[in-house]
Amino acid sequence: MDHALPPSTIITISHEDFCLFHKMDRKLYWILVINLYRNPTESMQVLAMWLWLERLGYRHLVKKITSLPYTLINEVADETLSCLKYINATNFSYFSYSIPFTSEPCDISLLQSIVDKEISSQSLYDNKD
Repeated sequence: MDHALPPSTIITISHEDFCLFHKMDRKLYWILVINLYRNPTESMQVLAMWLWLERLGYRHLVKKITSLPYTLINEVADETLSCLKYINATNFSYFSYSIPFTSEPCDISLLQSIVDKEISSQSLYDNKD
C-alpha cells in the first residue's frame, strides 16, 4: 500500500515543528562531538548508522542511546564504529575513506543490550544494501 501524498498536496508545518524535527539526533551529535570530543565525521557516520538501524526496525534507538550516561554513549559509539569498519570491509563506499579496513566481525554486545530484538554484525553486513 502506497502512502505517498498526491503531487498537488501542500503540507505546511509550523516553525516550532520544523525546529523539533531531528532535535534528538542533533542533541546526540552534540554529545558525541562537544561533550565526548569525538571526531565530527566519525560521529556523523555513527549517528547515520543508528538512524539506519531505526529504519530497519530497531525502534527508538537514538532516544535510548541519548538517555545513557556519556561513558556508555562513548562505548556504544566505539562499538558502532568498529561495526561500520566490518560492514564496509569488502565494499568500497563513502565510509571507506575515513574508516580503516577490517574483515573480522565486531563485538556489538552493548548495542545488543540496548535494542529490543536480535542484532549481529553479520546480519548488519548481510543487510547493508
